[in-house]
Amino acid sequence: MFCKTCGHEIPADAGFCSNCGTAVFADVTPVQTTPPPPYYGQPYRPEQPPYGQVYSAPRKPSAGWLVFNIVLMVFSGFSNILAIVGVVFGALGQSAYNHGDYKDAESKTRTCKALGIISLVLFLMAVVFLVLLFLLGSASSSPYVYSNL
Repeated sequence: MFCKTCGHEIPADAGFCSNCGTAVFADVTPVQTTPPPPYYGQPYRPEQPPYGQVYSAPRKPSAGWLVFNIVLMVFSGFSNILAIVGVVFGALGQSAYNHGDYKDAESKTRTCKALGIISLVLFLMAVVFLVLLFLLGSASSSPYVYSNL
């Protein structure tokens, strides 16, 4: 082994160079650590489940309410604003789940579901109102209707 300062040959077990007095440190080769291989099972969750319980990933929100709001939006002629807002909340819920924000995904999916149901009720009420309006309008203009005068 040679001194890195003056180049003088020194024994391997020496702590200092006998020529210049520089402290000699053993060459330590850095240990290369490899990162663990990616785990594709369950998503990372910072909090640990209680001892003895197994972690299970939250259920993925169903895309059914998103599709329901889209169909309702199309059949109502894009006039039902609640269905449009429901589609937005459904898409945001799916996106939040994909990013690991399960609580926000559940909240947005519940909002999507509620908006879809309210939208459906309003749409059905409008259809019933139009049918009644049509029936009452055609009944009053019928030549076969007799009035008691």
